[in-house]
Amino acid sequence: MELLTVLEVARRLRISRSLAYLLVVRGEIPAIRIGKLIRVPADALEAWIAAHTRGGKVAEMEGPAPWEGSACGR
Repeated sequence: MELLTVLEVARRLRISRSLAYLLVVRGEIPAIRIGKLIRVPADALEAWIAAHTRGGKVAEMEGPAPWEGSACGR
């Protein structure tokens, strides 16, 4: 099982590290904690991407945008 860091997730998704971290903390991207470390199983990330993609089109995420209500978008 390949485990990715939040930075590696961000690079694969081509998003900022802070947005990737926020998605993990909110439970939108599945992750595990190993002590203080956060790791995302690569296969779980692939499944998450597949679940949020429909027929080559990006599916809308439910709920508010990840940056709404946080300091990330300010």
